[in-house]
This record gives sequence, structure tokens and C-alpha cells, in this order.
Amino acid sequence: MLPELMGKEFYGKKKYPCPIKVHGFDSPKELEKQLNDAAASTFFALGNGPNYSVRVGKTFQKEKDIGKNTLDCLGQAIAYATVHDEIDFESISQITMRVGSSPELPVYNNFTEADLTAYMQD
Repeated sequence: MLPELMGKEFYGKKKYPCPIKVHGFDSPKELEKQLNDAAASTFFALGNGPNYSVRVGKTFQKEKDIGKNTLDCLGQAIAYATVHDEIDFESISQITMRVGSSPELPVYNNFTEADLTAYMQD
């Protein structure tokens, strides 16, 4: 229903609508804070496959801010993925990071005993 109402251009560019509460605030400042928080946030959308991605920063941000965003985001994304996919943390095989169109850099790898044995034999 939303693609027809919002327009396919938004969905084609992966610009999904973000539901936010805009009523029931005691002051305009509270509404302003809610809108600013939503504008400065990111979203985590589950795809159709086993890979998920989320943006944690922009290149103009300070390293400290990107690091904080990454830690906060990883905790939320892993909690969401492991609960909603009914998998445990051990079944997450890899966490990678990338900037722009760079190659993915591994942050975490969960190798099975068979993986390690195959690697050692090469």
C-alpha cells in the first residue's frame, strides 16, 4: 500500500518512510526534538536474504561519533536479527564494514571447526 501512496521513486532509492509520533506532545519543543531525532537517525531493514546492512555514519562525521554509532548499531542490529530470525549469535558468520564503494573489511568472523581445518590444510 505505501509504495502506491508514497511513490516508487522513494522505494527505488531505498528511501523508506519512517513512522514517527507527531501528536500528544506538551510543547512544540518536544515535537521539534522528536522530528530532529528522527531526521538524524538511521533505520535497519531486513532484506530477503541472509545479509543485512545498516548505515552508521557519514564521512564528514568525527571518528568518535562514527565509533559510538557503530557500537550502538551493532548491538541493536544483532539483538533484532537474532530474535526475529530465531537464530543464536553463533549462527552469525560474519560482520563487515565498508565505506562508500570500498571493499568490505571484516570486523568479526565465526569460523566452524570444519572451516578452520580446511584453512589449515591449504
